[in-house]
Amino acid sequence: MREISLALILIFGFFSSVARAEMIIVSVSGTDNFQPGDKLDNASIISLPEGAKITVLHKTGDMQVVTGPQVNQQLPAKNKAGDAPTQQWEMLSSILGHSDKRAEVFGVSRKFDGNVPATPRVWHVSVDSSGPRCIQSSQLVLWRSSSEKQQNVSIRSATGRLKDISWAEGQKELPIPDTFTLSDGRLAVSVGGALRELDLHITPPQIANGKPGALLGWLLDKKCYRQALSLIEHVHMEAEIK
Repeated sequence: MREISLALILIFGFFSSVARAEMIIVSVSGTDNFQPGDKLDNASIISLPEGAKITVLHKTGDMQVVTGPQVNQQLPAKNKAGDAPTQQWEMLSSILGHSDKRAEVFGVSRKFDGNVPATPRVWHVSVDSSGPRCIQSSQLVLWRSSSEKQQNVSIRSATGRLKDISWAEGQKELPIPDTFTLSDGRLAVSVGGALRELDLHITPPQIANGKPGALLGWLLDKKCYRQALSLIEHVHMEAEIK
């Protein structure tokens, strides 16, 4: 019951008390008429050229992909179930929007160019830096952005330890054996002698298998921002979430 209530809170949690705002654009391609982070209401009229696409997050947690051509069309509203105010809408706007805001959220340099890489798959656990990471209950797949050399990997948690795993040259993914017990909490990962402190969060099945908007809300709540961006990209490209 608690997890179901949490899912409902997160579905509605994107939306502040801004009057009439019903939707937020989370991804745009092929047009300059809209920007990620733009808010829409039920009276909004959109036009998209052929080949353009926007992905819209509704208050219900539904994520809708709209493709062009569209001429002076009104987006249909989804059934409303609540208006719980929260800061998550603003957080979503920050990771989608201006580079300075994104730099602050991701904790990177002021020289940040706005191009924070999303992981190729939603459930990839990046070891390029320390911080929060979200996983499914049955899998742990480490990911690195550079695979120019072989590296030895060791991982340690409160429930288990693995040593001297070889991460082969040319491989960006490293699946961890199922025998390693996963749990919420600290996960220390050593890659080539560089230690990463990860704060691991296992996704509740009701959210992982529910509406993409609810999963997006949960990822933001746990500060798994790169994985949230990956989820948005997958929905926008109408690809399987994996």
